[in-house]
Amino acid sequence: RILNPDTASFMQLPTFYPDLGLFLPCVIWSPDAARLACEGFGDDPADDGVYTINSLDGGDVKRVTSGGDDDCPGDYSPNGKRLVFLRASFELGAQALYVVKTNGTGLQQLTPAGMDINFNCGSWSPQGNEILFSAHNPPGARSSIFAVHADGSGLRQLPIAGCGSAVGCFEPVWSP
Repeated sequence: RILNPDTASFMQLPTFYPDLGLFLPCVIWSPDAARLACEGFGDDPADDGVYTINSLDGGDVKRVTSGGDDDCPGDYSPNGKRLVFLRASFELGAQALYVVKTNGTGLQQLTPAGMDINFNCGSWSPQGNEILFSAHNPPGARSSIFAVHADGSGLRQLPIAGCGSAVGCFEPVWSP
């Protein structure tokens, strides 16, 4: 549902699209609020991926990704032209963060294979140059916060006191 907090009125968007055989829970807003990014699951597992829908009525369903067991959209780039998402395997868990253009082209892996990423799907910086996420480094350690440039270079752990040792740090997001 999309709720107007001033009037308490709401609009119910579909989550199941029987004509497409898709379940599309959508929680990621585009910067212009025109579209929502969704983690799509199909009757046929080959249909799983990231999709976008029109935020006014849930129509105009567009597929963005394919080829993963579970692609979780994290955030739109500030200009709304790309999405960061986490690709996971039902057998292996989280695999890597990726970026892709909203038309489905330009897929690029951001994090190395084998990095133990938490199932938060990335947060894009307001400037559009970096992405935040949390991961366990080394595997088995408490979660820490990492940043990577939007082109996949410059991967680094952010030095936050206690993060990854005494406490775990999860689900980072950029302040606007």
